[in-house]
Amino acid sequence: MNWVSENKFLTGFGAVMLAGVGTLGYFTYSAMDKSDTATAEYKAATAQLKKLNETKPGLMTANLKELIAQKTELADKITKFKKELKDRVLPTETITKVAFQNLLKETVGMLATKAAAANVERPKDFYLGFDRYQSQPPDDKATTALAQELRAIEAVMNVLIKTGNIDLQEFQREPLPEEGGAKAGKQRSSGAHGIERNTLRLKFASKDDALRGVLTGLANHKQQLFVIRTVAVQNKATESPPRTAPAGAAPILPPDAPTPAPTPTPAPTPAPAPTPAPAPAPAPAPVPHDGPLSYIFGTEKITSTIELEILNFSEPKAGSEKPEKGKSKDK
Repeated sequence: MNWVSENKFLTGFGAVMLAGVGTLGYFTYSAMDKSDTATAEYKAATAQLKKLNETKPGLMTANLKELIAQKTELADKITKFKKELKDRVLPTETITKVAFQNLLKETVGMLATKAAAANVERPKDFYLGFDRYQSQPPDDKATTALAQELRAIEAVMNVLIKTGNIDLQEFQREPLPEEGGAKAGKQRSSGAHGIERNTLRLKFASKDDALRGVLTGLANHKQQLFVIRTVAVQNKATESPPRTAPAGAAPILPPDAPTPAPTPTPAPTPAPAPTPAPAPAPAPAPVPHDGPLSYIFGTEKITSTIELEILNFSEPKAGSEKPEKGKSKDK
């Protein structure tokens, strides 16, 4: 008998160990080979990227044509967008200061007639925010801008009139820079981008559906671009309604609800024979009134305050755009 047959366990264990070491060595060698390949590919890609970053593309005819086509397409899109913006800005008109006063008076009278017919209440002595020009004419240099703003304010009032059933409580107009107002420079600016902003502030009482109508009319106006900056809404009823109605109180029904049929009066029943009075019992707890609930949603009044901007666009002044700090214009 030889040593292998006498030591079968050690022989098997050694064979398994040898196979395991061989397998481990194969996987280790394979992993090292893949690592070397990945490292070589990474170094090659890094070198190629560095080369591309440092290399300036040659000015070829095909590249030049593509660049010119892209610039033309971008210029066409910008021109189309400018046209769309200008179509939503009321045109300017050259007008004298006396003619502006006459136009203002006619506009105030016309809007007053339309507002009365639409049940739109206005503040006392309401003059569209141009009170100072009721008795004195504006400067000649301000008439063009004032006439344009007057048309925009007329558009705002037409939105309120179209909505109807509104109590206009406040109407504030910030002065234009042409008028020499102290705060005008903050509300209206005609800088490098050619954007002019005139601020209005409205406060009115109405139902909630009227507020939605006003916001929709201003945001979707086709002749003048308005930007609604802030909207503050306050319910006129500061306390919530009671959960139970007092006994005998008539319910508040929605405006379009049908008139309920009168409740028939039951026939009187004969009084029962008198019985001995029972012993006094403790008073029961009050039971909430289970009559018809009052319809409240959509019938309450709210007070809304809207701050909006009248946007106008003009061509940027030549040379007014300055390059950013640390950058220079391409020559």
